Order: sequence, then structure tokens, then C-alpha cells
Amino acid sequence: MVNRRMNWQALSLGVTFYVLGVSTANAQLTDTKASMGRMKADVKVLSSDAYGGRAAGSEFERMSSAYIMDKLGQPGGLNLQPKGSNLAMHGNAKAEPLQPFTFTSRVQPSRVRNILRIAGENLVYGADFYFLAQSGGGQGSGKLTEAKWGVEAPELQYSNYSEMDSGASYCYLINAQGIEKDNPHSQYAPYESMGARLAAAKRYGARLVVIYAEDSTALPEAERFSRMTGSVGFPVVALTPRGYAKVGRNAGGAPISYDLELNRTQATAHNIAYYKDNGASYTVVIGAHYDHLGRGELGGSLHRHDVAEGKQPKASDSLIHNGADDNGSGTVVLIELARYYATTTKAADKRFNYLFLWFSGEEEGLLGSSFWAKNPTLPIENIAYMLNMDMVGRLDGDKMGVYGTGTSPSWGLLDSTGVWAGGLKIKKDAAGTGSSDHTSFYNVNIPALHFFSGTHADYHKPSDDYKKLNFNGMAQIANYIIALNQRMDAGSKPQFTPTESSTMSSPKFKVTLGIVPDYLFEGPGVKVDGVTAGKPAAKAGLKAGDVITKLGNAPTPDMQAYMQALGQFKKGDTTQVEVKRKDEVIQVGLEF
Repeated sequence: MVNRRMNWQALSLGVTFYVLGVSTANAQLTDTKASMGRMKADVKVLSSDAYGGRAAGSEFERMSSAYIMDKLGQPGGLNLQPKGSNLAMHGNAKAEPLQPFTFTSRVQPSRVRNILRIAGENLVYGADFYFLAQSGGGQGSGKLTEAKWGVEAPELQYSNYSEMDSGASYCYLINAQGIEKDNPHSQYAPYESMGARLAAAKRYGARLVVIYAEDSTALPEAERFSRMTGSVGFPVVALTPRGYAKVGRNAGGAPISYDLELNRTQATAHNIAYYKDNGASYTVVIGAHYDHLGRGELGGSLHRHDVAEGKQPKASDSLIHNGADDNGSGTVVLIELARYYATTTKAADKRFNYLFLWFSGEEEGLLGSSFWAKNPTLPIENIAYMLNMDMVGRLDGDKMGVYGTGTSPSWGLLDSTGVWAGGLKIKKDAAGTGSSDHTSFYNVNIPALHFFSGTHADYHKPSDDYKKLNFNGMAQIANYIIALNQRMDAGSKPQFTPTESSTMSSPKFKVTLGIVPDYLFEGPGVKVDGVTAGKPAAKAGLKAGDVITKLGNAPTPDMQAYMQALGQFKKGDTTQVEVKRKDEVIQVGLEF
């Protein structure tokens, strides 16, 4: 489960459980004992060191997808149709289970270039200068033109570029400190995020930006590269204290030459899709992500060591994050559900068609599910609803979380006290948005539920091991899903209803705009993938597909600038938001 916006404490506060019965009646895996044995065997393999933590786009993800496909195609087998090709690409989906998509997997400096010479001084990469995450690459020479703080604030009639020599070589030197130093309430603060400054430099033709600060504490963090931060298209470097000491105050107007490169590596990940066609009017999507964190190389690890000795906590330490619960558990339960629906003879199980989706890239920002929702391999108007399983392997007694219960009135049957619920007690959360793949379906107006057995101390750590899973509990959850599908009305699509935010969301600021960003979008701007009902963005009329280019007076060329701009507001404030909607730029008012 991706850990952005996660607030695990909320899961243990104010819990009300609803008792849903005492037995599964006829809603049961064909052979529960055999299913449990297969799930244990499968997750033992997928969460073993040999599968390397299943990082999206890695060779271990490909090994995992091959394993899953092998299980679905074993001799004697399963009458399931591969449905991995995009309808938009082929008109009709070809018989392929894999749906590929690309994403930025790594950002790193070139090992062979990165030459910077200022005022006759050869500066050493790493010791004298470093890249900022927004950097691109390039080479050239000219004069380093001082742009003071690199701020442009049209609403304040202020610009560091307006009186610049028209003969400048567009290599800009920018002071990282604020115009009013450490004043957090400065009127210039909304324009002083690094994203806003670089956007201004780009508007004035920047070919290179060099950042410095006399007070080194004001320097941007070194090499905190983010795969979700796009390139501005030119090199952006910061001088270390040693580099600043070499060129000092004389850098402005000094000759400069550079050959700089920051590589953004693209990787291909794969969703897996299989379809059971029962000839029904509507299809139920059942999904789970099968990727995890690898060795922590893509981020997300919560592993720390040396804390007891008082040493600085370090990152993943290159340990394999096996992800047995997250989300080996959902992966193997989905294999068993696919097996069940492929072989069942019960009429109650044939009232819907079923699409089984294993997503990759969930840990990187719901990439795979978001890609499928925008590139569906079945007509999306025929999707009745979506059921997502993420971390379903640690059922504690009879307590289970079900999120998204407000996405349709049809989910009212979850309060049933009938005999079908298997004795499970659920903690309901109405929100359609959260930290897993159901969010991507909610964003395209499909009712969606997320099944979740709870968090634990092994979350996003190498210690998330298969021996700690509750396989009987996993079978209970599978039986619950079978029972739920049997009781849904197959004659019509469930009504979709927008929802408020999830208790699983943890706001970082005093206010929230109420958007789900598109984490595959590389700017400029912040693209809206979905809006949350009742929040400022929804009330202001923002829509999925809008690109936010300014919040208040602050440009938002990237996520960093957007977050800094958002941090300036408090509840009750009113402002304007500028968005690009297709080819039109519009401004709308909103209130936090």
C-alpha cells in the first residue's frame, strides 16, 4: 500500500463495528483448505528474496507477473480470457494478459559529464555543486547574469528580471534566501518556492540557473531527486559552501561554461488482466497490486537502523522488502478468486462478468490502476463496480476495514445481519479516495470498495514476511467478497455517489484543496486526477483533467510549488485558482 497521505492512527480511533452474521452459508471457496494451502505456497514464493521485493519495472516484477500468469494458465485450467491490451490502442483488445505502461524510475547525474567552470574556477560535482531535482541537462557558455532572488510577482508589481540587460546569456545566478529573509509571512513568500523561481527563469529564457546562499542553511536540499518532479528543461545547480567560497560574490557577471546532464530513466511496468465472460450485462472488477518496494530503491521504505545507538537513521540499507502482506496477500487472494470464478457452477456467481486486475506501480503513486482507468481494456461504461484488496493478510480476529462505502447507496447491504458475512465485523469508511488502487476507479465515477485487514509494525519494512500472515483470515475475506457479489443487483449498475475525504488521509497543511494529483503527469503544473466532493476544489468546479497553474498569487509549475502555495492558507481564506482546461486558461474563486 502506497504510504502517501497515510494516517494509521486514524484507524484505531472512534471505531464502530457492524456485526455481519455468523457463517458463510453457500458463499464459500470451493475447497477452503486447498485454497489456503495454495495461497501460502504462492505468497511464500512471491515474497521470497528470490523475487527481490517486486519493484515496479524491475526484473523481479517481470518474474512475479510470469508467476501469476503461470498460475492462471496451469494445465487443467482456467477458462479465462487475457484482457491486457488497451481498447484505445487496438480497437478490440488482443489476447494478451499484460498491459504495459512507462514511468520515470530513476533520476541520477551522469557519470561522464557534469563540468562547470565559473570565473576561471573548475568546480567539482558533489564537492562544489549539486543538482536540484527539477534540473534538466545542457551545455553552453556565456556570462553568469545575477537575477537577485529570481522572483517575479506581477500582482505586487515586482520582478528581478524586468530591468535585465537584453544581451544576457540567460545563465542566471539566484540567491536562495528569501527577499525578507526568514519572515514566513512575507508578501513575497508565495513566489519564493524553488518551482516558482525556476518557472520565472524559464519565462525569461533560462538556459542555466545557479543557486547560491551566503547562509548555507537556506540552500535547497542536495540531490533529493523525485521521480514525480519533472524537468524544467535546463540545468539547475546549487553551489555548496565550498563552491561558493571559490567563486564568492564575484560570480555575478563572471564567464561561465558548462556541460551538465541529469538522467531520467524510463521503465516499463505491467498490469495483468484476465476476464471471465459470463454473458452478463455488467462486469465487476476485482483488483490488487502485486508490486512492492524492492530494496527501497524507488523510495517508500520505513526501515531504519542504528537508532538504538543514537546514530542518524538511514534509509533502506539495501535490504529486500518482501511485501508479504503488502501486497502479496491481496495478490494471492485474487489468484484464488480468479480460480473460483473460472470454475464455479453456481448460478449466483454468473450474474456478472469478472475482470481480474493485478496492478503494478501502486507503490509509486497508483500508477498502474490510474493507467488502466484511463486506458481501459473493457468498455468502462459496462463496469458495475470495483473491489480492491490491499493488505488483507493480517486479519486480527474478526475485524476488517472496508473503505469506499459511500461511493454507492448499494453498499448499504454491508450493514446486513444475514448469515452470509462469515462473522466478520467491519469498520466502515465512506471515502472513495485513499492510499490504494480503488481511488483510480473512484476518479472515473465507478463505485469502489477497498478491503484492508489493518496495519502493523512491519509495514514497508523488510520484516513483512509470509510467516506472519493469517491464511484463514485471507480465506474469510475471499468468501466475504464472493458473498457480496452474490447479493448485488446484477440487473443495473450501482449508482455512483461522490464522497468526503478518508480518515486514512493525513493532511499536511491547515487546509486542503481536495484533489488527487496525477502522479504520471510531468508538468508544467499540477494535473488533477480526481476531486473530492465537498472540498474547495469540487465546490469551485475543478474537474479531473484540469491542470492547476497558479494558486492564489503563486505559480504552481510543480508539486513542490503547489504544496508551498497551499501552506500559505488557513480555513476561511478565499483565493483564486488558475487552471488550464484543455486549451483554455480559466480562473475560479474558492474558499478553504
